Amino acid sequence: MIQQITLGDFSLNSLKLPLKKELEDELMHFLESDSSSWAKGRRQEYIAGRACACESLKQLLIFDFKILRKKNRAPIWPLNIIGSITHSKNEVFTVALEQGEYQGIGIDCEVLIDKKKFLSLSSHIATAIDISFLQNSQMDEKTVCTLIFSAKESLYKALNPIVDIFFGFEHASIVKINEAESTFIIELNSTLESLKKFNKTYHGFYKISNNQILTLVTV
Repeated sequence: MIQQITLGDFSLNSLKLPLKKELEDELMHFLESDSSSWAKGRRQEYIAGRACACESLKQLLIFDFKILRKKNRAPIWPLNIIGSITHSKNEVFTVALEQGEYQGIGIDCEVLIDKKKFLSLSSHIATAIDISFLQNSQMDEKTVCTLIFSAKESLYKALNPIVDIFFGFEHASIVKINEAESTFIIELNSTLESLKKFNKTYHGFYKISNNQILTLVTV
């Protein structure tokens, strides 16, 4: 059922998709009342994510807390708890920890994309710094392309609950990847007033398996 994995210094919970019928039935109580029109895939992603998130909270000795959604569909965590949920077509991941050393945490999972697809989307997801980094990197191109995208998504998910505004991928750039340690550094360099005080570099972790990349960023 739910598995624990380690990503850098952090413990995550994961669950494989699609769910077997028996497990899906067991987890149906996690669905919200407005979910009747959801497709089966979305229902499974949602209940698997909530099940893993509840397991993450149990590890913090928080029991029977129902994780609801904000209007932007972001999860609402208990007071003084930070967390994140992500999924691909094959798996759901969650993380939660007590707020203290970190004010926010974000995780993201993406299927590896090739350079051609990345460049076709580059106007929406990449800065000039990202493109230069990709062109000069000796790493596998799929890894770099997907990591640029996923790291920005993780940074957004870590910062958004704090600043409570939407901001695009043009506000951050990958500046370093340590392939030996599976770490990266991402820099926020924004002119938005709500983000300026967060302009700095942030460290993250990544893991590649099953043709997908999982990233984590703390702020």
